[in-house]
Amino acid sequence: MIDKQIKVLLIGDSQTDARKIQKMVEEKSWARFDFVCADKLQVGLKHLSNGSADIVLLDLDLPDSKGLKTFIKVHNQEAAIPIVVLTGLGDEKKGLEAVQKGAQDYLIKGQMDSDLLIRSMRYAIERQQADEELKRSEEKNRSLLVAIPDIMFRLNKEGVFLEFITAKNFPLWMDASAFVGKNVEDVLDKKISKRFMRCLKQAANTGRTQILQYQLSVGGKTHHYEARIVATWGEEVLAIVRDFTDQRQAEKMAETDPLTNIYNRRKFSRLLDQEIQRVERYDRFLSIVMLDIDHFKRVNDTYGHDTGDYVLRRITELIRENIRITDILARYGGEEFVIILPETDVKGASRQIERMRKKIEKTSFDGVGNLTISAGITSYIGGDGCKSMITRADEALYLAKEEGRNRIRVR
Repeated sequence: MIDKQIKVLLIGDSQTDARKIQKMVEEKSWARFDFVCADKLQVGLKHLSNGSADIVLLDLDLPDSKGLKTFIKVHNQEAAIPIVVLTGLGDEKKGLEAVQKGAQDYLIKGQMDSDLLIRSMRYAIERQQADEELKRSEEKNRSLLVAIPDIMFRLNKEGVFLEFITAKNFPLWMDASAFVGKNVEDVLDKKISKRFMRCLKQAANTGRTQILQYQLSVGGKTHHYEARIVATWGEEVLAIVRDFTDQRQAEKMAETDPLTNIYNRRKFSRLLDQEIQRVERYDRFLSIVMLDIDHFKRVNDTYGHDTGDYVLRRITELIRENIRITDILARYGGEEFVIILPETDVKGASRQIERMRKKIEKTSFDGVGNLTISAGITSYIGGDGCKSMITRADEALYLAKEEGRNRIRVR
């Protein structure tokens, strides 16, 4: 335990998040903490100028500042104070950019627990303290101890592993000592090693930290890794690697419907926004479909919810079998599904969904018999947003229901 009281400055406008974070920190006995909260960037900067922080927990989206520029303003004012960036789900890219600009770490709100938060804060403070000590040391030692990684490799510019510092129980696909003397191409597959070498050379030539994410199988399980490749002295670089498999799995769970194992409504909305941006940039076609299982309530009321769940899973399979690999399927809620059809106008969408409707109509569901669907279709119109397209598709679906179900309609 550290005897000194650690002054924590939390800059974020959510009182709920502030209470949760303070509770997480206070649950641990690593140090004594003094919390100061600021709900705006300017208030936080004022606290910094008064020397009121040993570490900053920084939300990038504030009432008076948004995105990466929030971090830059704080870092520029007090570069010697470690900053841990807090991002929302789906904003991991902002966190990566902040790390490249000098943040010690980033955490995703809603996915961190007290252990993860304390470890990140502790490492951030220790790394910053190491930096200050190493300013009085040789350049080599200062570079080596710039971070406390899960595992760290020292390589030359040709990609040969020279040394390793490994963490306990770190999941590797081969013994860490076996890396030494081998080239990147010897220990990673062709595609990953090519990307790794590109980042290595970029770091060596520019002096800027490069971040590479990749997947490898360890013990029959897919692991997700992130390598931060840092230029050091002379002809060498450091590769600081962490395993973020648990974080990636949590992200997948947050965007997947647990019953049907397809995207959920939140993920669908983000993907539709991306498709709309692509259409606006390249002037292409885009259609969406909202479909509903006719009289689904009767299935639940008559046969029970287990049978209803079976029907939802079977409908999902049928839809997947009748859409293209480029199409995007999601469960919108209850018995409603939505489909994004890129590069498809309303006529093409109508033909495709009509074939699907007929296929489902002819399918017998175990213990239930035949069921039908109704569907509403709309295509992108200049100036559309996610909400307007969904509204039109929903209106078309309502029209199909009103006209007797088991049909498609277009708006």
